[in-house]
Amino acid sequence: MRKVSDLIIIGLASAVLSGCAVMSEEECRTTNWYDKGYSDGTQGVGSGMLAEYVDACRKVVSVNQHEYMQGRREGAEVYCTNDNAFNLGTENAQISDICSVSSNSAGFNRYYKRGNAVYKANAALARLDEELNFCSEYSVSMDSISMRSKLRANYDYLYRLRSDLANYANYVSRNAYNGNIQLHNYDAEIDRMPYPKALTIAKNISEARNTYDRERDEIDRYMHDFKRCMKDADHKDDDAKYNRCRDRYDCWKDRRHQLDRSYDRFISSAEYGSTSSFYVSGLRSCSTHVH
Repeated sequence: MRKVSDLIIIGLASAVLSGCAVMSEEECRTTNWYDKGYSDGTQGVGSGMLAEYVDACRKVVSVNQHEYMQGRREGAEVYCTNDNAFNLGTENAQISDICSVSSNSAGFNRYYKRGNAVYKANAALARLDEELNFCSEYSVSMDSISMRSKLRANYDYLYRLRSDLANYANYVSRNAYNGNIQLHNYDAEIDRMPYPKALTIAKNISEARNTYDRERDEIDRYMHDFKRCMKDADHKDDDAKYNRCRDRYDCWKDRRHQLDRSYDRFISSAEYGSTSSFYVSGLRSCSTHVH
């Protein structure tokens, strides 16, 4: 049996695939509005959908809003259970106003918050592990002795914190449904690392390296294509095409040099404490084909 949260995903996917129109003219004519409301209710569809149905069908038929709302209220009773609220909370899922028409409105909100406490505890643990990895990697790879020292201090702080946070995440996961938890803001604890700026720089360097690698791979691909184009033109004694291919090749080669210089300048400034991000804008523009 599918979870209600699975039905929400299916409903959203269907809406996307159907395009801009919420309903076709044929659907407007044949829809049982009680059944439509019930279906929307069980999928957690927000109240704003009714206005979209009315707008889509106004030229064809009048929507029976009373039947739709009756079906929606009954469908909401299926959707707005404590179990579903808790599961949606653990997924940090967005929820609509559907449960405002449910007899379990207060319970749904309460259990959603309990489930969301599980999500937040696990998210804090995942964040801490990610930042431990950054500190570990860049505390040995950076040239700056000062930056390496700061990242090691961050690593030591976060490592000591991790055991407490892991225990807290397990405790919340075991007890949140019954509400027997005392919430703690571990994000604030993580933010109290001694040198947060050093971690920001490490993250910027990591993102810059990914950007640089992607851009360099693209440039190398075009250089390879135009080098092959030159070889083919030379084989056919087509001097005009050879020169056009050579011009493109030289352009991409120059772009690669620009990229290398830009990346080297960024790394140097980051090592000295700059928190700026790396951008590839301003590089020479080159054609990707030969006319």
